[in-house]
Amino acid sequence: MGDSSSADFKITFQLDVKDIYKSNVAIIAGNIKRVTFLLWAVGTVTLGSAAFAVGMRGLGYPVPPVMAGLWGILFLPMFLIWMCYIGPYFASKSLYKNNINLHNPIHYSFSDALITQEMASGRAELQWATFTRVRETRELFLFYVQKHLAHPIPKRAFANELEIERFRELVRRHIQDESLRGGSRGR
Repeated sequence: MGDSSSADFKITFQLDVKDIYKSNVAIIAGNIKRVTFLLWAVGTVTLGSAAFAVGMRGLGYPVPPVMAGLWGILFLPMFLIWMCYIGPYFASKSLYKNNINLHNPIHYSFSDALITQEMASGRAELQWATFTRVRETRELFLFYVQKHLAHPIPKRAFANELEIERFRELVRRHIQDESLRGGSRGR
């Protein structure tokens, strides 16, 4: 793995479909804001109701507005389940199938100076500023490079909980926008 003698952490792992799926769901859930969600829910119910009413009218069955509204409300949970769980599952399977890096070990080296990433397609030396945000879930660390794009790092890659806590401290020193468990926040 190159010269990384100053590295605080060297980890190696291989992602699987479950890791990719969990990171996709976490990215979606982490980007939903209450106001946006409420507006989206109202719009979905309205569109679902209208689509049902227009579809039934086209088949020759006029539908009372209350009945159309009920179908719109039923449409919302189905759409939510699709958007938050089923869609990301199929996206994860496709990504895993088509990305050679996910079928081989991934090596990371983290230091105060930089982050080194090695995978089947090559090697990259990344500055901490590359990452706009770091978020922690129960099983993963997500290193965001864009609002909806993050590098997942499974916690199983670390030797123990003490190493994970030391890693959190390193991240806090370099990433201002972090959502990590335990300890104090920010710089």
